[in-house]
Amino acid sequence: MMPNPTSTVDAIAANGATPMNSPTTIAVDAIAESATPTNLPTTTAVDATPTNSPATTVDDAIAKETTPVEFPTTGTAAPEPPPLSLERLISACRELAAADLRELLARNSDVAVLLGQVNDKGVTPLLAAIARDDVVRVLLEFGANVDGANARGETPLFNASAFGHSDTVAALLAYGAKVDAANANGATSLHVAAATGRETVVNLLLAHGASIDAETPGAQTPLLLAAFAGHADIVAELLAHGADVNTKTADGETALYAAAQEGHTDIVGTLLAHGASVNAVTPDEPSPLYVAAFGGHEEVVKLLLLHGANVDATIEGGAAPLFSAAMRGHSAVVEVLAAQGAALDITSGGMTPLYAAVISNHVDVIVTLLSLGANADAKMADGSTPLHAAVLMGHRNAAELLLARGVNANATNAGGATPLCVAIQSGHKEVVTTLLTHGASVNGVPGSQASPLKLATKMGNATVVAELLAHGAKADAADAYGLTPLHDSSFSGREDIVLLLLSHGARIDAVAADGATLQYNLTKYGQTEVLDGIRSHGTNIHLANVDGMTPLYAAAMSDHKGVVEILLKHGARVDIATMNGMTPLYVAAQRGYTDIVVSLLGGGASVDVAMVDGATPLCIACQKGHQDTVAVLLVQGANVNVGRHDRATPLHLAAGFGHLEIVSMLLAYRANIDAARTNGETPLFEAAAAGHTAVVEELLRHGPNVEAAILEGATPLHISTESGHKDIVVALLSHGASVEATDVSGGTPLYVAAKNGHKEVVIELLRHGSSVDKADVDGLTPLGIAAGFGHIDVVAELLKQGASVDATKEGGPAPLFSAVARGHSAVVELLASHGAALDITGKLGVTLLHVAAFHNHVGVVATLLSHGANAGAQMADGSTPLHSAAWNGLRDVAELLLSRGVNVNMATARRATPLHYACTRGHNELVQLLLSHKADTSATNIEDAAPLYVAIKAGHKDIVATLLAHGASANAVISSLKLPQSIANQVVSAMRTGRKDVVASLLSRHAGASGAKRGVAIPLNIAAELGYTDVVTSLLANGAKVNAADEGGLTSLHVASSSGHVDVVTELLSHGASVDAVAGNKMTPLLAAAQQGHHDVMIALLSHGARVDVILANGKTPLHAAAGSGDVAVLRTLLDATATADTTSVPAPTDQVAASLGSDANAHEQASTPSAQERPRAVVPESREQRSLRHQLRRRLDGVRRCCISGIVLELP
Repeated sequence: MMPNPTSTVDAIAANGATPMNSPTTIAVDAIAESATPTNLPTTTAVDATPTNSPATTVDDAIAKETTPVEFPTTGTAAPEPPPLSLERLISACRELAAADLRELLARNSDVAVLLGQVNDKGVTPLLAAIARDDVVRVLLEFGANVDGANARGETPLFNASAFGHSDTVAALLAYGAKVDAANANGATSLHVAAATGRETVVNLLLAHGASIDAETPGAQTPLLLAAFAGHADIVAELLAHGADVNTKTADGETALYAAAQEGHTDIVGTLLAHGASVNAVTPDEPSPLYVAAFGGHEEVVKLLLLHGANVDATIEGGAAPLFSAAMRGHSAVVEVLAAQGAALDITSGGMTPLYAAVISNHVDVIVTLLSLGANADAKMADGSTPLHAAVLMGHRNAAELLLARGVNANATNAGGATPLCVAIQSGHKEVVTTLLTHGASVNGVPGSQASPLKLATKMGNATVVAELLAHGAKADAADAYGLTPLHDSSFSGREDIVLLLLSHGARIDAVAADGATLQYNLTKYGQTEVLDGIRSHGTNIHLANVDGMTPLYAAAMSDHKGVVEILLKHGARVDIATMNGMTPLYVAAQRGYTDIVVSLLGGGASVDVAMVDGATPLCIACQKGHQDTVAVLLVQGANVNVGRHDRATPLHLAAGFGHLEIVSMLLAYRANIDAARTNGETPLFEAAAAGHTAVVEELLRHGPNVEAAILEGATPLHISTESGHKDIVVALLSHGASVEATDVSGGTPLYVAAKNGHKEVVIELLRHGSSVDKADVDGLTPLGIAAGFGHIDVVAELLKQGASVDATKEGGPAPLFSAVARGHSAVVELLASHGAALDITGKLGVTLLHVAAFHNHVGVVATLLSHGANAGAQMADGSTPLHSAAWNGLRDVAELLLSRGVNVNMATARRATPLHYACTRGHNELVQLLLSHKADTSATNIEDAAPLYVAIKAGHKDIVATLLAHGASANAVISSLKLPQSIANQVVSAMRTGRKDVVASLLSRHAGASGAKRGVAIPLNIAAELGYTDVVTSLLANGAKVNAADEGGLTSLHVASSSGHVDVVTELLSHGASVDAVAGNKMTPLLAAAQQGHHDVMIALLSHGARVDVILANGKTPLHAAAGSGDVAVLRTLLDATATADTTSVPAPTDQVAASLGSDANAHEQASTPSAQERPRAVVPESREQRSLRHQLRRRLDGVRRCCISGIVLELP
């Protein structure tokens, strides 16, 4: 933020130049701005008007605002005065002596009212008299409101203070004026008096208790305003009365900041003497030292430094006081700061003080900084040095100073530019000379952006080019693209530079990486004079670039006729083609440069030379519509029927692109009107496809084959109906086009028009006898295809013309089915109202309502129902439309169906209800809807599973809660059936073919089938097995029996323990689950957890008193199960529970475990067990932990001989 002074005092005075009529105002915005370091104002003197002086100069302003009224002097006979008005009273306050005014007021009974009024200019009698204290006293005696303010909130005291009318101020205060009353901008009388230097008024106000630290909305105090304006005595007075010297504005500036910015040395000293914080500033905002340095206030800077100001305090962006002074050119301040240790190279945005001084061309500062040792080669973020800055700005003196200090004349910035490059680009020739004489590399440096000579050439600066060449610049230096200065000179067309380069040895035939030469570029850019001027230097005019483009091609491509003629005149070969076969004639024809075409043909160009795709100049000219060029080519003998490799002739191209005049021209030259492209398209087909009516009509006048079809069988009539070009359809029909022609899919023109929704074309075709019900190979009629695409206007027209509403062919879908499938409810309504059959079915017995419901076509469902469609219709598998809606979660569809009384509990062949479907798919909202319509929560499917079971199994916990809330039994036993594979396959096959009777027969006999099995499942067990704690909680809350067992005797605690769901186990135990419940094989929850190695579950069970001495039917204990799992933590848990076992049934070690036994264990086995000699084992050292555990086992397990622990078999006596 840089200071940009504006005057707060001026702003204050400007708000009220006259004390009695437009009183002084402190504008809130002006004061707020003055608080900002960049906007603190300079002082504007405001002259005080002497008090007790009637008709003072300040009153003249009021005279302009009020109507003068003549008052007779005392003792003079006069007529009776008119009644006293506000304007007469204001004039009296301005003109009459106090005694006369008193007499006037005494004679008028309405004076009290008048004294409280304000005229349209915002003036009251008291405000008008503000400069005349004796008149003010008279008015106050007669009851004038001492605090009566104008529209700007300015009281008499405020205005009197602003203009220094101390006697008036004293009178107002004596009558009780509010000393701290603020105007609309928040300024008090003390603010304005301090800002305008009214010392006497300030003392009066302070004596009457004015708030010394009163703040405006911008937090400016009287002290800050006085300090800013330079009123030293007032500053001292305010400080003597206890003003807070360090109060900050909303922007963080203090009185010291304001004084420092304005260079008020005496006030700065006073403030510092009273404890002003020398560095008090908002972080990243300018400090007092910064703004003093910025303003060049040397003495203030010294004083601040003497009192400990931080010499390197920076603002946002990193600028320090030294940077500020350097940027502004204050060399003396720079020296003072440097003498106090200021960092010379501290940066702001990467810019050093030296860089800033160079940019601004402050030579004396540059000299000072260099003499103090500033880094002359310091780089900014973009890599530029002070020398870059100097040459960029053209500051030659600054550049010379830097070069004299030995800076790197060849330093590169981030873009690779040296100072010499920058000077050339900036056009500063003198600086270029300076750099060259001080050793700047004339040919650039490695990694530099480009050679200086190339830059000068591009800039077209012949003087700099000559200077560089004189200093040894390489005339043929090429960049990474192989471009030399000579190439670059072709852009500007400066013949003098070209000749200058050639005279210094530049090779005229130098070839760039893209193959471009000087001649090529000159021809491309039309530099005729230069091209002609270099003939004597011996150029190869046939040399092409990497794309095969010769100078002649470049000139033709750029429409430089003069260059073309020069090249032809010097023998340029006219038919040299580019890599893709384009000749100069082709490119000129492509771009419509007819004059160039004439010149090239006159120079011997072959008129029918084709490019790689076979296109001739005539082909491309016809395609682009260049009529004049086509005429020239035809006159010159171009073959009118030679086409491209895809057999597109000039006539195809002209017709397809709608160039009528060219079509006529080609036909006049006997172009083949029925020539076919590789796919069979004729010119007529191309024109019809593109909708070029005039071209079609022109072709028809010349008798083309209107039935010529493409390989897919479509005729011109087909393609025009597809695009909806009615005029073309009419034209073709009038020339005998067949309305019954079919394409390979069996579609007639009518079918195509109906499919694309072209009603007018449909009408036209029907008028010409098109069959309204002719179907395509899939059995779709025009009505069916129009219905499927939702073209209701076409559907209506076809019905009007007698189309069969249910017409199908060879199993094709009926029109209504097509409309339903696509969701076109309006079309469905139209067809249904015309008697379309609603009971039609598709494969597997699917009905219209099934289709609409499945695809969520709510409008179609409503329409079908309104026309009597069977809402409960069943497919082959027994599913209804409601099943479809339930499966997909379609609430709106389901509500419509239910509103029609559909059976909410209708079951499929597998006995699944819509509720089963919704529960399976997780559609809770639909579940709630079905339940609200009395869906049966106890209905079971073919697996005897109720919806609750299905929801639990699928993991839809929210639906479980919904079902339970609606009375679903938490204890329902689910009897599951598994059929033999052969019978199951028969059931599936019968369902797929819709044989309900076969399905029912098979299912009725399944119980007795060989291999059929039945089991029992409990909802609580399922939830426990899956680990759904919240479902378990919900089931228990709804009365689920916590100890209910399945057919194997397993409770929910068994399955939760076996699955390792400790949260579920804890929940079950908290609801009274039997911790030692025994299943059919004497399995307990603890045994189940131990077998699976679920340590946390075991701890939970043991904490609830689970027995550790239980024994399975096979004689195993929990300890056996834990040992078999190889889990040390589980085994420790059981050991800590002091398990005992009197069994010899111990899990044998696996081969892998046996192979990893330790040597000690092996030796012990040999000593204690004879059979151990038959089992040699590897040596694995026993750890301390294993040894300790082995000793515990020896003490506690007398009957156990071996125990597998983490893959180690420990031998026990």
